[in-house]
Amino acid sequence: MNDLRVGKVFRETGYPEHTYIRRREGHKEEELADYLFKETAAVSISGPSKTGKSALVKYVVEEVERVPSNHVPVRGNKVESKDDLWKIVLNKLDEPTKYTKETKEGERKTTSKKLAASIKAITGQYKKDDTEVEFETIIEEKNLGIDTVLELFQEERFVIFIDDAHKIPDDIHKDIAEEIKEAIDRDALICVGYIDYRGDALTSADSDLNSRVDTISLRQWSEDDLVQIANKGFDKLNIEVNDDFVETLAFEALESPQLMQKFCYHFCVSNDIYYKQEDEVDIYGSEQDAIKILKNAASSLNENYSTEFGLISGRTHGRSEDKFEFVDGTKGTRYDAILRGIAANEPSTSYSLNELKKKIRIGCAGKPPQSGNVTKHLKRMNKWVKQDEDVDDYIFDFVSNKEEQVQIPEPALLFYLRWSGVLNFEPGLRVDSLRNP
Repeated sequence: MNDLRVGKVFRETGYPEHTYIRRREGHKEEELADYLFKETAAVSISGPSKTGKSALVKYVVEEVERVPSNHVPVRGNKVESKDDLWKIVLNKLDEPTKYTKETKEGERKTTSKKLAASIKAITGQYKKDDTEVEFETIIEEKNLGIDTVLELFQEERFVIFIDDAHKIPDDIHKDIAEEIKEAIDRDALICVGYIDYRGDALTSADSDLNSRVDTISLRQWSEDDLVQIANKGFDKLNIEVNDDFVETLAFEALESPQLMQKFCYHFCVSNDIYYKQEDEVDIYGSEQDAIKILKNAASSLNENYSTEFGLISGRTHGRSEDKFEFVDGTKGTRYDAILRGIAANEPSTSYSLNELKKKIRIGCAGKPPQSGNVTKHLKRMNKWVKQDEDVDDYIFDFVSNKEEQVQIPEPALLFYLRWSGVLNFEPGLRVDSLRNP
């Protein structure tokens, strides 16, 4: 039996070693590699959520010879102060985060280094030649930070990657920006990743730093890109799958490589494919197969998004309102009408307010929610998400600007709304040519 497992080929999380796709003929990889070849660099990598920013950095540092072969990832939601940034880097490098000087004062003094929790004085005793000697131990502690990190960098160059930088609290952006500026003044290599519609408020917090930042912009994955993931993985496993089935999965992946990986994994195991096949196997994926895969994949997300759904649907807050009639014969609240509009064909992770209101009207059989009420309820949904400490602030975002927008940065949440059944709603498949043989 071949030992290449399907779970190693199609990976929902982590680096997709066997199915990494160099988009736009590898231009982005070369662009980042050129920036990181410099003696010092700060690179801002923008793009919608789940567009492969971390995979891009990992690929470049591991596969491009002219770039340092190690990178240190830092999650933005873990950074609550400038000290946190360097503490996380040191932890990732398996280095101490504190320096402690211990002094014993008495008839003799000794000094040593070790980790400790806080500055404190301890009174104790020891014996020597049956004579008790009293002593006092003084422990002085100091956090290790940017200086230690940069000393390590001089020993062996590495790339620091601050991912999801938009999740760093706004009130410390300037402090973090100043730390990044000092680091690149001392020859560090730093990448900063963030979702594009929120803007790079971190590096923009310091005008001098902002002028020295190189930028890379990633677009959403096209259906062709996602098809390549499937075909590359199926080739690795020595299986052949019909093109229209793969295209159907690519459409429902909503521009997300992670969802495409999930669908392909579910398809393989549902056909008892667990390892690379010795001989090529042809598998025909039907319409019913696609629906089964999509529903199973959505069900696997219940634990991930049940809390978020409870918030944005009003169920968590016990909202019970007049029912609206939908075109499929079911009924629901204003929140259901809004979420159905978001989830209906053609789905998108970003809507202008007018676009969404139009989709809500199309989905209603009778009178739809009033336009003003839709806006009011979107703001309320946004407020509930922002106030709940247990959910990601950016899972649902109502952005007020010149053209008000609704953002669903997580494609997996949009997919969950479409196929899990929580809205008593099923979108149907787009690809009409996919039929049972």
